[in-house]
Amino acid sequence: MHFPLFAVAMKFFNHSETMVKNAVKIIIVNILQLNDSTVNKLITDVPFVNLFTHIACSLRDKIIEIDSLHNPQSKQTFEQEKDPSAAIDIEKLEDQCDDLSDLM
Repeated sequence: MHFPLFAVAMKFFNHSETMVKNAVKIIIVNILQLNDSTVNKLITDVPFVNLFTHIACSLRDKIIEIDSLHNPQSKQTFEQEKDPSAAIDIEKLEDQCDDLSDLM
């Protein structure tokens, strides 16, 4: 069985444009909220289940990246710790956590 809408949404889940990411999130959340046994069976099977693995791995990678940049035990210089990208990284991680919360 095929599910083109969900398949295309998966491809754009980590798109750089906020509007695209929001549209994808809305599509995925609406599909998950259908609570139909056929839909549930389909999205919990390969390849669709890979979306959840991808989300978890993306969160893990971002947490490791932020930890390595801002861990006091790391060998980062004081100037690197003042890097404004730190706030952006943390904000992206928070957005990804919110996305994951919406999906669950």
